[in-house]
Amino acid sequence: MERPNTVHGLIAKRRYLVAISGDPSDIAAIDRVLALFGAELDARALRPMRIGMPYKATKGEMQRLVFQMIREARGPITSSDIAARYCDRHNVPPELHDAIKSRVITRLTKMRQAGDVQKVVIGGRYRGWVLAEDSASE
Repeated sequence: MERPNTVHGLIAKRRYLVAISGDPSDIAAIDRVLALFGAELDARALRPMRIGMPYKATKGEMQRLVFQMIREARGPITSSDIAARYCDRHNVPPELHDAIKSRVITRLTKMRQAGDVQKVVIGGRYRGWVLAEDSASE
């Protein structure tokens, strides 16, 4: 008796486990069950499932938050500080801090190109961000 929905569900679960670097014994168990159903598949041909970005900001949310944090800082603030505050406010796990920082840097770059913010030197090799009307030079 064929069970296409079961087989497709198992394949989807296997792709998900590979994407999140799941336990190899779990992946092997799914492979054994697929073999019981007679599913002929090449595991190397199955691509890992694409996992959506965790803690995705809604449209415009990141820019609003970046503006708000720069205003609250009342002076230059680094992208790391902005990302840390974002993570604190949204209860983002520490291991995702770098991903959030990357998003903040991308947003700040676009805001700088639009003329909304400017980058300023705040000591040594560090750069901070201020609102464009707050600073006369980069």
